[in-house]
Amino acid sequence: MNREYINAEVQRLHGEGYSIRQIAAETGIGKSSVGRIVKAMHDNNPGTGGGTHPEVDSGTVSKPAPETGRNTDGTYNGRKDFDKESVSPLQEDTEENFSLSEEFFVSLRKQNLQIRYRVFLNSTEEFLGGNLDSEEVALFLFKSRQSRVEELINYAFNVCYECHVQYNELYMAHVLEQLYGFLGQHPELEKVGYGFKIKNSTSIRILLRGAVRLDVFEIQCKANRLTATY
Repeated sequence: MNREYINAEVQRLHGEGYSIRQIAAETGIGKSSVGRIVKAMHDNNPGTGGGTHPEVDSGTVSKPAPETGRNTDGTYNGRKDFDKESVSPLQEDTEENFSLSEEFFVSLRKQNLQIRYRVFLNSTEEFLGGNLDSEEVALFLFKSRQSRVEELINYAFNVCYECHVQYNELYMAHVLEQLYGFLGQHPELEKVGYGFKIKNSTSIRILLRGAVRLDVFEIQCKANRLTATY
């Protein structure tokens, strides 16, 4: 990850009043790293000097000083150039950095969702194929994991909204919906030598195993041709 992009995103969130903990949660960067970046910002007193971003004050960018020989309204000898407000190179650089920071933030949110989704599918596939101590434990675990599926759905929906992606069009939405329904049916158990196993879990496990290989933003109709469906 480009350190300049990271610093810009931390600076933006810090300027909007986010705490170090909140910035870490939003960006996926460790709290200690966020703290060092914020401390460096204050120690260096960043302004509009070379190699730094314009000073942020309550979410606004300070106006750069006019160029030598140019009036404060952007004119020469009382006449505006081409009858338009002049844009200094610093302003253009600031706008470009903001665009890159926003692009980095979206990329980071997508990456975090991809990791969280894949880890959850892997752990759930292992859970469905493992042994359970008792029927009571199984029922508790079904409810607990179903609740975690719901949390992941809400998280994925929010990330998709921020990234301007239609969540319901994604194969991920289909997979999580199928998993939520399967767990909600309180799957039937069978007695084995060391407790209980879940019956008829093969199809849903194949679905999860196939989905974990796909990109989290894979469109459903395309993904249906690449992996088994439940």
